[in-house]
Amino acid sequence: MSSDSSHIRRVLELARSEINQQRPDAAHGHLKTVHHEIEEQDDQQLAAEYQLLVAETFKAKQDPAAEQFFQEAIRLLEQIEPSPTDLLLRALEHYGDDLCSRRIPSKAREPYSKARRIATEFHFEEDNARLHLKLIRIDLETHSNLELENFKTMKCVVERSGFTSIQQLLVWMMHSDQVKESSWGLRAARGKSSANELYFQDLFQKMSER
Repeated sequence: MSSDSSHIRRVLELARSEINQQRPDAAHGHLKTVHHEIEEQDDQQLAAEYQLLVAETFKAKQDPAAEQFFQEAIRLLEQIEPSPTDLLLRALEHYGDDLCSRRIPSKAREPYSKARRIATEFHFEEDNARLHLKLIRIDLETHSNLELENFKTMKCVVERSGFTSIQQLLVWMMHSDQVKESSWGLRAARGKSSANELYFQDLFQKMSER
């Protein structure tokens, strides 16, 4: 790696750190310092990482301009052989997150699904579960499913307890099985289908005892 490339990579790492700390303006400042150097480098992965960080900066600002940068980053990453799997998965997932934050969940389905296929192919189990949960939520929101409130209740339990995505997915499947096997559907028709947090806490406990 040349000294120029090493310098650019350090700047990109600084920018990502600023984004992770919710300081997108500081990240944008770092990225602007290497814009011309990126253009002069014959390094497609470096260029793709730069585009991805610009996209993530705009995403952190809730700026719709993020979309075009995500699309360009994904295009560049998909052209690289072999594809940088971690970067491509991150770009697709964060693009989906951006679309969801701008209340376009149906459009987020495609990047989430592509990311999940990568996670499945390379056996990234936690990533796979996390993406599966995001797709489940999109389905519930898109179809105005009564189970959406139960999904949100489960997520409230998770926020306080820190369960992994794999554990969350297992609990949601346990809940879905109970819905199918019980009179939950009848209760839903009567508007009494909401599960409380104690219910999900109990399911997480049962899951951990398996």
